[in-house]
Amino acid sequence: MQGTEMPDYINQQPRQGQTHTGDANKSERRPWQLFLLSVGLLCIIQATLNITLRLIVHSSKQSTQSDCNTTYLSDHNNMAEMLIYCENEMTNKCNSLQEQVNALTRDRDSLQNRNNVLRNIIKCVADEVNKREVRLRVVRNCLRFQPCPGARCFSQ
Repeated sequence: MQGTEMPDYINQQPRQGQTHTGDANKSERRPWQLFLLSVGLLCIIQATLNITLRLIVHSSKQSTQSDCNTTYLSDHNNMAEMLIYCENEMTNKCNSLQEQVNALTRDRDSLQNRNNVLRNIIKCVADEVNKREVRLRVVRNCLRFQPCPGARCFSQ
C-alpha cells in the first residue's frame, strides 16, 4: 500500500491561451444583454404606438363610414328622410371637393406665374452677364495692346 503514493497538488497559474471558465464572461455580458433587450423592446413599443396614433388621427379626419351606407329597417317616411339626408351629404362632399380642386388650381396657376416671372429674371440676368463678359473681353484686349488701338476701348 505504500507503493501507491499520491503526488502533492500544485496550484498553477493558467497557461497562455488557456482561459478561465466561461462563468466570469457570462456574468460580465449579462447586464449588457439585458440593456440591449430592453432598448429593443422600447423601440418596438414606440413604433407600435406611433402607428396606432397615426391611424387614430387619420381616421378621425376622414370618417370612412357614412350613415348612407347603413340599412335601416323602418317605415317609408324614415327611408325618405334618410335619402334626402344622404343626397345632401353627398352634395356637401362634392362641394367640398370642388372647393379643394379650385384652391389647388389657383395655387398651381399662382406658382406657374411665379415661375414665369423668375424665368424672365434669370434670362435678364443671363443677358446682363453676357453683356458684361463682352465688355470684359474688350477691356482685356485694350490692356494687352499698349497703347490702345482705336477709340472703342474708351467709348464704353
